Amino acid sequence: MPEDDAASSASAGSSDGPGTGRQPEISVRGRLTEVETATVLALVGAATEADGAGPLSEHVMLHLRYGGDPRARNLLLYSSGELAGYAHLDPTDPVEGPSGELVIHPAHRGQGLGLQLTRALVASAGQLPLRLWAHGDLPAATRLAVAAGFKRVRALWQMRRSLQARIGRPQVADGITIRTFVVGRDEEQWLELNRKAFARHPEQGAWTRADLDLREREPWFDPDGFFLAERGGKIVGFHWTKIHGRGIEAPGSRVADLPGGPGRELTGGPGPGLPGGHTAAGQSGSGGTADADPAAEPSAQHSPAAEPSAQHAPATEPSAQHAPATGPSAQDGAGRLAPHGAGRPAGPRAAPPADLGAGPSGHGHEPIGEVYVVGVDPAERGTGLGRALTVIGLRYLRSRGLFQVMLYVDETNTAAIGLYESLGFSHWDTDVMFSGPAVDGTA
Repeated sequence: MPEDDAASSASAGSSDGPGTGRQPEISVRGRLTEVETATVLALVGAATEADGAGPLSEHVMLHLRYGGDPRARNLLLYSSGELAGYAHLDPTDPVEGPSGELVIHPAHRGQGLGLQLTRALVASAGQLPLRLWAHGDLPAATRLAVAAGFKRVRALWQMRRSLQARIGRPQVADGITIRTFVVGRDEEQWLELNRKAFARHPEQGAWTRADLDLREREPWFDPDGFFLAERGGKIVGFHWTKIHGRGIEAPGSRVADLPGGPGRELTGGPGPGLPGGHTAAGQSGSGGTADADPAAEPSAQHSPAAEPSAQHAPATEPSAQHAPATGPSAQDGAGRLAPHGAGRPAGPRAAPPADLGAGPSGHGHEPIGEVYVVGVDPAERGTGLGRALTVIGLRYLRSRGLFQVMLYVDETNTAAIGLYESLGFSHWDTDVMFSGPAVDGTA
């Protein structure tokens, strides 16, 4: 894989330049120019409009908009003078190996370009096996993965629940104070707790200040929906919520309008809770929570799997956190293939519909809330703090006028699934991870 930003090319036949010849051509690049980025985003928009779901994870979208790890690679597939496909290669996980996501423009599907782009991703990954995610577990995506030599290794559930149904009142342990995140003050302490809570899940635990700063710059970022639990002035838990397609000002109270403003506090105990339907405890995570006894708690994270930041990579062991899920999707024909990255969360982060297109909120779908990341200090596990934080987040999302909330969890994490079902969530969709051979053929 080239280490500089110069473009390298590989074509299926002779060509006069990128996409000008009779054969499709793939250009492998580092950072993209503004024009190239705009063209890729237009392709993503066309795929989102055609498929009803965004093809790329939050992590990759952040990379496109702001730049990212210089080691990442962008693959541009040109056909007949047009950008027909895009793929992103993230090499940052030294243990699991690189992850990739790809998308084919709807007007260029059914021509074998998805397989060609997938093979180019494998070649760019070098000696390490590549991970790809398919969103929706569609037969066409599976056929593409199998044709490229990949095998199914993991599945991620998306779970949803109505916010109109009953949400219990959170119960916060004595000595715990709940407040909201304060930009410019809480970043370093939050990062320290995130590293501790997700120590066994580096895709989420490895978040840096730069990763956090990028998300604070996103239009969806709202510190009012970022809840922190403190004990003795130290942050010991958090629930970061997210709203997709937030084009409405919700009825009812916004946290910013409540007494105390940003960073306002609510002490533990069964008290009345926050105005506007928020209480001091609750748990809903896209992959984990800390509640009941440790064996009944979903893992320590929900973070996007193939990216160092924006996804939910659900843990397979019960514990106390939930990190964003991020399974991108690459499409060709009816199928969509994409890698799941770290921190997606990543969420996904895999991901809910992208905020593109038309719709009641100006996005291609009704606004929906997400349990983006839930994390609890290992010393607080088993105290119910994760569940309490989840419930607080759910009540907040309901107060914003939302009707549904989603999260991601590994299908093997039966403890987490059981917890989320007890909170009213049910299985909605499935993303599948495929692992492929390295260039030398090793699995």
